[in-house]
Amino acid sequence: MIIIDYAKWIQSYRDLPLKLNQWNSVVRWEFKTPQPFIRTREFLWQEGHTAFMTKEEADAEVRQILDLYRRVYEELLAVPVIPGIKSENEKFAGGLYTTTVEGFIPTTGRGIQAATSHCLGQNFSKMFGIEVEDPNDRGNKLFAWQNSWGLSTRAIGVMVMVHGDNQGLVLPPRIAQVQVVVVPCGVNEGNQTKIFGACEQLVNELKKAGVKAKADLRDTYLPGWKFNYWEQKVCSIVPIARCGGDMMTCNAHRAFPSDSSLAPRTLRRRRLSPFDGIPAPRQLLL
Repeated sequence: MIIIDYAKWIQSYRDLPLKLNQWNSVVRWEFKTPQPFIRTREFLWQEGHTAFMTKEEADAEVRQILDLYRRVYEELLAVPVIPGIKSENEKFAGGLYTTTVEGFIPTTGRGIQAATSHCLGQNFSKMFGIEVEDPNDRGNKLFAWQNSWGLSTRAIGVMVMVHGDNQGLVLPPRIAQVQVVVVPCGVNEGNQTKIFGACEQLVNELKKAGVKAKADLRDTYLPGWKFNYWEQKVCSIVPIARCGGDMMTCNAHRAFPSDSSLAPRTLRRRRLSPFDGIPAPRQLLL
């Protein structure tokens, strides 16, 4: 346990605050029904362990870390979460109190613990002898105030369940590696150079606008195959074809939900459009 080492590292009030963050894998055997990403036998997580001289410092960090976790979910994963405090029965065993961000899975109607930030108080400090001399009262000993906080690969599972559909994964714009794919159509030996050039030009314009785009110029696959391939990769598709003379046409297939009555039949693709940005949490809940 890292707390045992804290008792060795903290010998003076000058050693405080002590803040450590680590990434590690955890293996647990106490349950029989593992679920991928949500509750697995082995998982990767980030956990922090900190020690402070005063409760005020510990309280401030607990809320600071909780807000960082909230931002990860809302600003990166586009998943609305609700911050709060766990009940006495649900808090970290031996801790003073536990704060949490809770998500909601629409398809099951259930809530899910997304990340936690604990104030451990002085219980473990007293247990393992993590104490320092009071700088304001020589001879008086102070037990350190400790925190612990963590975020695991469960975040991936929450994102998949909130945004995914029956056809598979849906990625929010800010973490998608590719948002838009430009696909050449109607290509032959006579117009290949012009159409490919138009595709690359459009990709460059999209990149300048901040859109993560690429052109699929592979000549070993038909456009229909590429459409299906990139839809499974969670991308919006822009087909480009020669219309006549030197004119090029492009028809952006924005990704509407498959059951949307607002989209024409030809546009009823299942993906969220990267051009819509990330809705605010209140909008997502609506």
